[in-house]
Amino acid sequence: MSAGLTPCSYKLNLDDNSIITGYSSREVIYNNLKFSDINASLDGRRNLSNEVIEYKIVLDSSLEKAKTHPYNQEVYRGTDFGDYDNLNTGDFFTENKFLSTSLNKEKALEYGNNYLFIIKSKTGKFIKPISLIKADEEVLFGTNKTFKILNTKFEGKTKIIYCEEI
Repeated sequence: MSAGLTPCSYKLNLDDNSIITGYSSREVIYNNLKFSDINASLDGRRNLSNEVIEYKIVLDSSLEKAKTHPYNQEVYRGTDFGDYDNLNTGDFFTENKFLSTSLNKEKALEYGNNYLFIIKSKTGKFIKPISLIKADEEVLFGTNKTFKILNTKFEGKTKIIYCEEI
């Protein structure tokens, strides 16, 4: 997928490119907003501020403009956060936060191994060429994405959740 892709091929203006690149840094500061505040606020772990709402709108808009690079294949997300224990085959769930995933299963598990999502992506954006952490091989989803659970199983202590974006 990355062959031939360069930052210029995204056809984003400098502001949109910078917003996506900044998010990928995992240290982004936007109007005094830290990376750790963004998804924690969007998923309810922290209070939702006007700054987070503004950033959500800006990053979602920037991702939407990167229409030339949707990633319509399987991606992985490892996490230790969230309440996914009660998800079963056939269930639907919505993620209100930005969702970072990887093309690389092992890389995804570095971010957490209580849950491993194997996602059939429809709108995730392959951002590796403009990411500051290229080794993540990141596919980034905007907010408010809904997924259908196709299957779940355990491998050791890790709950594997197979799902597709709706």
